Amino acid sequence: MRMVKKIVAGIAVLLVAAAALLFLSYDRIIVAILEKSYNLDIRYVKCSKDFSGKLNFKDLSVVSKPAGRGIISRTAELRPSFLNKRFVVAFNFQDVSFKKEAVNKPEKYDTLAALLSTPFSSDWRYRPIRGVAEPTAKSIKIKEFEAVSDDLKLSLTGELFYTGGIDFDIVIGFAPSLTAKIPPEFANTILDPDKDGWKSLSARISGDPNKPSIQVSSRLFRLKINALSGT
Repeated sequence: MRMVKKIVAGIAVLLVAAAALLFLSYDRIIVAILEKSYNLDIRYVKCSKDFSGKLNFKDLSVVSKPAGRGIISRTAELRPSFLNKRFVVAFNFQDVSFKKEAVNKPEKYDTLAALLSTPFSSDWRYRPIRGVAEPTAKSIKIKEFEAVSDDLKLSLTGELFYTGGIDFDIVIGFAPSLTAKIPPEFANTILDPDKDGWKSLSARISGDPNKPSIQVSSRLFRLKINALSGT
């Protein structure tokens, strides 16, 4: 499904940025190596490292060349550390937007696919995108992932496997300005009420991104789609 590919592409770019940029420091030669290795276009105005080991970037852009998708962030912080003998990377991107080559079409909110892909439109600007990435022998685990804008919120927990598989639990929050655009009969069944008029969509996406298993649940609605092929 296209929307699953968008989700995976967006998260993968963030993770590659968080993991790879730890080793950049000031050396543009290393940037060139990383760009070639991951087929990325990495640009930034300034990079500095403080005494705690945190890396600070200004005007950071990380774009996947094949997909034409990536992120643009005014500032970015990456903090590597060891937690219970496990290597983890805490990342905090501020004033962030997703980038893609194609021009966005007018957003529609009347299908499950449209709702799940909404957070990855380049229309939104997120104040923070933050979380923790933990590389393991078989995957990259994502914890405490949160993206917040005026109209959307996205939280995510799960794994991106090196073999290409995924296993994510996601929650997407929609502000009243967006829920007003969703057909009432759809919004009232698939979305749950939240604070201050917001509504949320909870889903689990797992398996092969090209044929994912998708489970959606709300107070009044449950749906499971097994191995749905993309188009």
